[in-house]
Amino acid sequence: MMTIRDIETLVGKGESATLEFKKTTGQLERGMETLCAFLNGNGGCVLYGVWGNGAIKGQQVADSTKRTIAECLNQFEPFPIVNVDYVPLDESAEKQIVAIFVSGNSEKPYCYKGRAYSRTQTTTSVMSQNQYNDLLTQRNWGGLRWEQKTNPNITLADLDEEEIRRTVRVGIEKGRLPESSLVAPLPDTLTRMELMADGKLTNAAVVLYTNRARMDYAQCQLKLARFRGTTRDEFVDNKQIGGNAFKLLDEAMAFFFKHLSLSGVVRGMIREEELTVPYKALREAVVNALCHREYNTIGVATTIAIYDDRVEINNLGRFPSQFDFSNSLDAPLSVPHNPLIAQSFYYRELFESWGRGIKLMADECRKHKVPMPEFHAFENNLVSTVFHIPEGVVLMENEHKNTPDDYENDYEKERDEHKNDYEKEDIDYENDRENERRNDHENERRNDTKKQTKNDAVEEFENECNKAEKQTKKQTKKQTKNERRNDIKIERDDYEKEGDDHKNDYEKECNDYEKKHNDYENESDENKNNDRIKDRRKKILQLLKDNDQLTMTQLSMMLKVSSTTIRRDLAQMRSIVYYEGSQKGGHWEFADPKTE
Repeated sequence: MMTIRDIETLVGKGESATLEFKKTTGQLERGMETLCAFLNGNGGCVLYGVWGNGAIKGQQVADSTKRTIAECLNQFEPFPIVNVDYVPLDESAEKQIVAIFVSGNSEKPYCYKGRAYSRTQTTTSVMSQNQYNDLLTQRNWGGLRWEQKTNPNITLADLDEEEIRRTVRVGIEKGRLPESSLVAPLPDTLTRMELMADGKLTNAAVVLYTNRARMDYAQCQLKLARFRGTTRDEFVDNKQIGGNAFKLLDEAMAFFFKHLSLSGVVRGMIREEELTVPYKALREAVVNALCHREYNTIGVATTIAIYDDRVEINNLGRFPSQFDFSNSLDAPLSVPHNPLIAQSFYYRELFESWGRGIKLMADECRKHKVPMPEFHAFENNLVSTVFHIPEGVVLMENEHKNTPDDYENDYEKERDEHKNDYEKEDIDYENDRENERRNDHENERRNDTKKQTKNDAVEEFENECNKAEKQTKKQTKKQTKNERRNDIKIERDDYEKEGDDHKNDYEKECNDYEKKHNDYENESDENKNNDRIKDRRKKILQLLKDNDQLTMTQLSMMLKVSSTTIRRDLAQMRSIVYYEGSQKGGHWEFADPKTE
């Protein structure tokens, strides 16, 4: 059972990704949405009776309030484990704090009244469809992705060992695997690559290295089609292939060489053959389709369709929730749906682990002056990459028929010829990363300096105010003491000197003293008013230190004074804080007291 001390400690931490304040249960619905977000994250607490500024006010809690809370908790699906505490502010228990705690667990995603919510810093919002699907998949697979699940019916005999060794050789050559992997036993190598767990092969191992088209892995299928015209009315060529992901990639590229017209380009003294759609861009699109597809959905193959005017590469999957379709060609995004499968393609230098795949496709299209690729996502989790064939180019049917072996030789030759290009890209990337680190360090240093300037300015102002306040009180006390001593002395001397005959004069002096006393009281009231002004200006500085974009209206509401008063205070503090920039886009700046 919590105590009010526990509440004070909790409130002292401030609102965060796991804590939210609500004034009363009049905001019960919004609080329940935040609880739903906490359940979908790492857990958290909602406190009713605590204001946004951290003031612990409490509220009266009737039986009807408790029933309403219980009814709201029944609206969660699945039903969560919730801890509700009613913490009295004092012994009288007239007002209480309602504290509702939840913890994150594997049952997520949770929904409140049919909608799922997520939490980002101190903001609660409706969860995106992609994020919901990801959490649902993790729940269905017991927290493991499909590629991580093991299959006890698969043995090493079902895998293509030569394909595995080829991956290891290229990975060592590119510095992406240790040299010991070349001589290590096959189970050890697969375990290092996270393709074997507890002596059992994972689904990822089958997708990557199966040596045959397994009927129980219908996902390892690729459908290839060449249509005459721009519709699916008439086939020119149609194939369906099963096998591991590297075999499917080879078959796809061979199909492109077979059906896409070639053009000769002279570079120096050498004539090179180019596809109508850039070879590298097509390969990158196929690799993305194989790495990012949803393998847990069976019965739907990855498809490649060539029309007279375009090439379509389709697969089941989802773009990341933060993917920006309006700026997709320059998006530095890499969120593999199947990290283990993508990792093996990365070892083979076929997958850009730093999110440069989309940019590579765009750069290749710009380089060869063909239309930019398009990316589409559909409601049935189908994603499509479309390359448009330039106008005026006519595809020749079955004129050029490279076999898969021819393609393999072309691929090896092309990879060797462009080895320096890859190395240069890696060097450029490392340089960019170093520049980013330097810029981040410089920005962090500037922010620390700016923050320290704010702290110094506020501290300097507070010291000056405290010093002036102490001096004023000391002088006032001394002046009052002297005045009263003199007044008493004068009264006593006059009384002794004048006697009873001067009684009226004495009464006059008493009245004068009373008047002086009233003047002193008025002066004290004025000092108190000055103290209030100083306290208010301290609070203004503290608020602007915490948020340098507050408006005068917001300050007046937070301090419960008029906007005119705030404007007058800020005018008096121009030497300490001033407004920089436009009316809407500006912010408050603090003067550095050390430079004044």
